[in-house]
Amino acid sequence: MLTARSVVAATVGIALVSIILAGLSLLRPPDSGGLGGDSYGTRAHGQRAVMETLAEMNVPVRRRLGPPLPPPDPGCTLVFWAPHQNLVSLEPAYLEEIAEWVRGGGRVVVAPPRVDSEPRQRGFRPPAPDSDEETSILEELGLLGVTARPLEEIRQEERKEDGSEHSDDDWVGGQPREDRQEEVDEDSFDAFRETWGEAWSTEPVPTAPVSVQARGALAELGRSVAAVELPQRGLQVLDVADSKPAGSVTFTDDAGAQRTLVAVYRLGSGEVVVVAEPALLENRLIARQDNSVLAAHLLAGGGQAVVFEEFYHGLTIRGNPLWLLSRQGFAVVAVGILVVLGLWIWRQSTSLGPPPAPAPTPRRSIGEYVEAMARFLKKGRASGRFLLQEVRDGVLRDVRQELGLPPGREAAEDLVAALQRRDPRRAEQLIQAVAVVDQTLSTTARRSEKQTFHALRRILDCLSIHDTKPSAVKSPR
Repeated sequence: MLTARSVVAATVGIALVSIILAGLSLLRPPDSGGLGGDSYGTRAHGQRAVMETLAEMNVPVRRRLGPPLPPPDPGCTLVFWAPHQNLVSLEPAYLEEIAEWVRGGGRVVVAPPRVDSEPRQRGFRPPAPDSDEETSILEELGLLGVTARPLEEIRQEERKEDGSEHSDDDWVGGQPREDRQEEVDEDSFDAFRETWGEAWSTEPVPTAPVSVQARGALAELGRSVAAVELPQRGLQVLDVADSKPAGSVTFTDDAGAQRTLVAVYRLGSGEVVVVAEPALLENRLIARQDNSVLAAHLLAGGGQAVVFEEFYHGLTIRGNPLWLLSRQGFAVVAVGILVVLGLWIWRQSTSLGPPPAPAPTPRRSIGEYVEAMARFLKKGRASGRFLLQEVRDGVLRDVRQELGLPPGREAAEDLVAALQRRDPRRAEQLIQAVAVVDQTLSTTARRSEKQTFHALRRILDCLSIHDTKPSAVKSPR
């Protein structure tokens, strides 16, 4: 039956089940079904293959889902692989702690996000605090002036400086503006698809092998890394500007210019390894050429532990509404709601005093029970006759037991014959009392209470003096 109580119970039950299921979902790894661009990702743009390759090499490797956590021990490598730019701008304080950790002897490998992924982040990227421009992960780590830029953009700037190409009004990203507009629209659609579908397209990415040269602190790589596989479209290279890296991995482009693919910078007692192209170690290219060897040398170094920082991939935020409590506005609103709810409950509640003393259970005494039964029997029309008959039989049975006669000898004649030998006076009294009772019972006319009481008193007087007294029976009023 549908009642208010059943509706409330069903609503509470559904709410509890929803909360339990939500809690269980938060306990599962935030892997997005392997679709994300992180160390959980199994699609082309993920880094699951790199992590499993290191694990097969017996390199200690694990993930960190992010702040608030202290920096790891100095004896490990912290990896920031293509972090989301909007999260870097939103949470730069953690990167400042990492920069201090690097100066104290830590090691970081960072691959800046791809420039062609900016359109999908621009729609919900918050502005950097106290700054007109957004910050970058390289700037937060202390590498000012070092940027990862598309190779086509750098070539375009070089052509402009030489005066051999069109002006900036005619060229955008290496193509004439009128031919570029349609491609921009297509890139916007691809960016939207990557945001919500995580690489729906299964179209192969065009790649090509490139010979590399290792120098400086990375010169040892020249013995085992000769060529790497790189994407042909949107390839990013490092613009080191006036900085002086301690080591680098470079290649020669089609124009004969040296381009930096990997650079190592010393910061205090630690170092930062910057990889220009995130696709270099992604699932789609890790098994080609010497990419896996380069990954093992850059990440594992001398066999030290590797930690993939996944906070800046959004794994802490994704599907976890509790992260909103770390934002000041949401936290203030949540605390306000809790305070108002607590005050409302306090006002609506009832103050409970000490428990009342248990009330004693009322019970009748034997006298009250007999009196109640007497009133009950007296209400019947034949109650006098019934009561007189029961008292007569009871008195005769009591006299028989007193005389020691066997059962079945309750007849008045038998009792009188036995009683005359002991107490003739009581025998005579019993004969007269039984005669009065029998006469009263044989009368068909209605008997008065006085007649019934007189007969009861005569028969009760025949009991032994130790059992009752004539004065025990009161006269009715």
